[in-house]
Order: sequence, then structure tokens, then C-alpha cells
Amino acid sequence: MGRVPACMQACTIGRGSPRISLCRLPPCLSPCSRTPPSLFHQVDDVVMVMEEALRPAACGVAARLRNAGRSVDLVLEPKKLKWAFKAAERAGAARLLLVGGEEWERGAVAVRDLAARSQEEVPLDQL
Repeated sequence: MGRVPACMQACTIGRGSPRISLCRLPPCLSPCSRTPPSLFHQVDDVVMVMEEALRPAACGVAARLRNAGRSVDLVLEPKKLKWAFKAAERAGAARLLLVGGEEWERGAVAVRDLAARSQEEVPLDQL
């Protein structure tokens, strides 16, 4: 393993030492020729379960989307829809998929296009 550039080094605190050494700036703040890794995680879709009983189904929807090459975040906690919309927008997601309700009984999920602010029902086999 090669030498780590000064701008990429982290500070360390010795065990039993009452002193803390000076830390170098983190890579994103330090002037360096290396580009720091992206600090933002962007996803294509966010899948949210609407009913606790459908958690396995939501995991299956997320797996189907990932197998199709999409980047997916999965929300299994009981959250309000307003929270889900904000979380999906913060993540940079293009779509929010809601698993539950009458759509699931019909073999579909509700898909909200966040850019167009439109929602449609999409059958599972068309995801």
C-alpha cells in the first residue's frame, strides 16, 4: 500500500494520552489535487411500505428494481407520506413507489414521478 497524501490523512488520538494532536483538514476542505469522493448519495427510486404486513413485498419490489439496474432506497419504517416525499427528493430520486393499499391487492404499486408531480398505478410485471 502506498503513502497516503497529507490531505487524505485523518487525525488520531492516542490511548491514555491527555493531549489531542492537531488534525488535518478533511479531504473535502483541503486544497489537494485529488477529488474527494461524492458526499451525496443519489438513488433512482425510493420504495416505501404502507402496511407492516407488506414489508416482504416491499423488499421484493426493491429487489426487482435493483435487478433491473436501478439504485433503490427502501423505507420499511412507518412514516408519513410527507416525510417520504421529502426524503425521496433529498436523495435525488426520480420516483417514489408506494407498496400497499388497493393497488397491491390488484397486483400493482403506486408510482409517483417526483419531477412531473404525477402518480400512476403500475403493475408489478412492468417495473
